[in-house]
Amino acid sequence: MLIVGRGDRELAAALAADGLEVREAADPDPLSALLPLLEDVSIVCWLATARDERLASLLDKLVDTPVRGFVYESTGAVPQAVRDAERRRIPVEVIGNDDADWLAAVRRLLF
Repeated sequence: MLIVGRGDRELAAALAADGLEVREAADPDPLSALLPLLEDVSIVCWLATARDERLASLLDKLVDTPVRGFVYESTGAVPQAVRDAERRRIPVEVIGNDDADWLAAVRRLLF
């Protein structure tokens, strides 16, 4: 799993306690810096802010990686790119910022 955005030690610890290997990328800029981190990653958890076109670009690139799901933390309106991710055949979970929501979302995508 790759957590992109704000460092959240509690979330990372909760996911690791659930048996998941967790990597973190504090700064998602530029997106090209994230691509090498996607090796052997099944789920990307996006906790960062990004313009819709940047998310669309990332989601387009995920198609050619081992990523099987994308969890997006929403604090308001969900970007169009995230709403359209299913057409790229990338399952998406949109959740709030509660750690329990994150664990449930990741479990739904993995199992």
